Amino acid sequence: MYTNISPTWLTYLIKNTPNFILIDIRTPLEHKDSHIEQSILIGPNEIIKKLNELNSSKKTKLVIYDQDNSESPTIANLLIADGYHNVSILEGGLQQWILEEHPLESTN
Repeated sequence: MYTNISPTWLTYLIKNTPNFILIDIRTPLEHKDSHIEQSILIGPNEIIKKLNELNSSKKTKLVIYDQDNSESPTIANLLIADGYHNVSILEGGLQQWILEEHPLESTN
């Protein structure tokens, strides 16, 4: 089962946890426009393949987010079914991150 983490807890992870993967499952255009620091863009349909390419351990801490948590729970459950043990989703998605006024990056 995945866990929910708050934007404040994610901020703590970004600053203090070197070996976790923050995954943005939105579209490439959305990610380019704005995203959370250290997040990597991986499309929902290729997440298992990409994580295998990254040689991530099944025990690696994974945090997934989308715009509003519409897809994150499904992807988290997919990863758990594939054997990942430490999967979380960002409560409220990027919308909640923005509401709580956490910083965003852009590649524009």
